Amino acid sequence: MIDETCQNIIRSFEWPRGESCDLQSRPSIYKISKTLGIHPLTIKKKINEMFSMGIIRNIRYYIDDRFNEWNRYFVLIYNNTKIVEIISGAFQSLPYVERVSYGHLTDRNLNDIGFFAGISLICKTESDLNRKIRQLSELIPDIDKFYLIMKENDEKKTPLDSTDITIVKSMIKQNPLNFNINKIHHETGIPLRTVRRRVEKLLERDAIYEEISFDTGKLEQGIMPSIIVKSSPELNMNTLRNMHFSDKKWLIMKKYGDFIFMIYHVRNFNELGTLSSEFSKVTEDFMISYRNGSFNNPHVKYF
Repeated sequence: MIDETCQNIIRSFEWPRGESCDLQSRPSIYKISKTLGIHPLTIKKKINEMFSMGIIRNIRYYIDDRFNEWNRYFVLIYNNTKIVEIISGAFQSLPYVERVSYGHLTDRNLNDIGFFAGISLICKTESDLNRKIRQLSELIPDIDKFYLIMKENDEKKTPLDSTDITIVKSMIKQNPLNFNINKIHHETGIPLRTVRRRVEKLLERDAIYEEISFDTGKLEQGIMPSIIVKSSPELNMNTLRNMHFSDKKWLIMKKYGDFIFMIYHVRNFNELGTLSSEFSKVTEDFMISYRNGSFNNPHVKYF
């Protein structure tokens, strides 16, 4: 059951955060504890409950591609239910695949569109993207039937230097919930003071961030749908958050490129219909997905 405490814990993993925290280099449990005013042991217990239920599949560090020479692309494919099993089963031989996501899409009137899968690819150029898609075509039937290829970011920031990259390589091996600065120091040989200062800067800049992955099909009570909408100057995260019904039900929002993904917890399809109706007052250009999940590739290579 997702109660109010669980809801607020999940919201703590929203990205981009939009605000700083003076406990940047501490484990996530302590940062969430300070933000919510709840004891760290209670936070840990609630997170463990959501892991046990299967709702949370993973919490890990991700790297923002704006600070790197590579780009993150999302390849969305319709109505091929075999993709998830094929890709996740071949993760070790696909170090450029970051993860594979999946779910069921509907339109705003809750008419079923069908199953979709999304593959997150790490590529340096568009020609590199095309080459890797050709490699994937050897594994996936009908991969040429793409729905959409999205590039996460066009904007680039000052790239990470060699010291940052060394720290990030060590950092992404750790669990954010139990993050330990000393492990990076011992693994890299970089002075502890430098590691702490660099990690805090990386997190403040959102160059690296914590992300939570779900398996919403494991939810025993209610539905965890995602609403996918294209961002615009008139339609942004603040506008969407200020909608009355939406504000009560949202769990977490994430922005990838031009698209905003908003994950909610509603009791039933009637409430999902109410949510859709409220969105329709703002825009008619959105889709809804449910029974969403994802698998992360433990063998992914960013550098």
